Amino acid sequence: MTQKRMFEMTQKRMFEMTQKRMFEMTQKRMFEMTQKRMFEMTQKRMFEMTQKRMLEMTQKRMFEMTQNEDV
Repeated sequence: MTQKRMFEMTQKRMFEMTQKRMFEMTQKRMFEMTQKRMFEMTQKRMFEMTQKRMLEMTQKRMFEMTQNEDV
């Protein structure tokens, strides 16, 4: 095998490996971003549900207190 041929094959292999690595990193980053987004949305939903529940309980307590005063 000639030096030129060996060099070309090495270059080609290096290029393919680099492309593969870049692709894997991009996939990994996309996956991590998706995971992060899902986590944030879950946190947000949980927070909103908690706020809603607290509000409902407060309103219920106020209503019950108002009812008791009428008696």
